[in-house]
Formats: sequence, structure tokens, C-alpha cells
Amino acid sequence: MKMISMRDVTVTSTQGYCIEFKAKEAVEVPEAVVADCAAKGCMPAEDLEDLLTETPVVISDRLYENNQPKIVEAIELMVARNAEGDFTADKLPNTKALIKEVGFKVSVKERNEAWETVQKRLGD
Repeated sequence: MKMISMRDVTVTSTQGYCIEFKAKEAVEVPEAVVADCAAKGCMPAEDLEDLLTETPVVISDRLYENNQPKIVEAIELMVARNAEGDFTADKLPNTKALIKEVGFKVSVKERNEAWETVQKRLGD
């Protein structure tokens, strides 16, 4: 059976086998040591070969072209909620709390722009 490890690893067994795996390369493994290899994190090649040969998918941090409306909405919710930790000592929205609210990364610049919009709406 062919097996693959996602990292370089050497598997030794009590039956006297010593099998060296290079990351993401299939290696023929005798049936007697399949369990030992699996215990070291190796997996059957047939399960992984498709994953290793596919073109990687790049996932963007941004699901929308313009996240500003969602960030503004989240800050407005934080203002209404006024929970501890939602704002910093400088009275700015806490970026970590904001990220948790919107579900994606928010830069300080994006936060500040959204905060200005919220302040204008609130008349502050």
C-alpha cells in the first residue's frame, strides 16, 4: 500500500522495518507496518493524491468588494450594546471585538473610517 506523510518522518517498527517519508511523496509500505505508519500521521496515498495535485485555492480575507457597510453596522451594534471591552480607553472601537463581530479581518484604517461614519450618523 502506498502512503503519504505531510512532513518528513522516519517510521521504525518492531518487525525490523525502517521507512523514510519525504513530505508529500508517496512511499510503498508493507502491510505489516501500515498501522505503525498511520500512528506517525501517514495516510493512504489514494486518500491524499487528489488533494496534493489539485491547484491550490486562494481564499481571500474579503468576501465582499466593500466591507465598509458591514463594519459600520457592527460598530453601531457595539455602540448600542456598550459592552465592556467593545471600546478602548481612547473611546475607539476595539479592533479585536470588531473582528469578532464582523467575522473577518479589519484593518485599523477600515475601523477608523467606519468609526467616523458612525460618529457622523450619531452627531458626535
